[in-house]
Amino acid sequence: MQQKELIQTVSNITSVSRSIVAEILKTTACVVAETLAEGEETEVKVPGFGIFSTHVSATRVMRLNLQESNEIRTVGGRKRPRFRPSKPFAECIDGRGKI
Repeated sequence: MQQKELIQTVSNITSVSRSIVAEILKTTACVVAETLAEGEETEVKVPGFGIFSTHVSATRVMRLNLQESNEIRTVGGRKRPRFRPSKPFAECIDGRGKI
């Protein structure tokens, strides 16, 4: 499902205009991203949907151009977003329940 399809579906179900639904989705994504960017142990919990959190990837050593020099650079250590679905959401996708 593309963004336009999601906006249209939510608009049809809720009887709210597409522009308002689009603004709500955009604002929600911005709030989640800004909250996760604030700290290391930050989580955004959406009951019935899941938990957005961050994970820091491991730092590792990378050797560049072994033929000419022994230049070493560290890579990694980047903060990555994670999503863990809630149990009701996962069961709904699996076909065993409803939200």
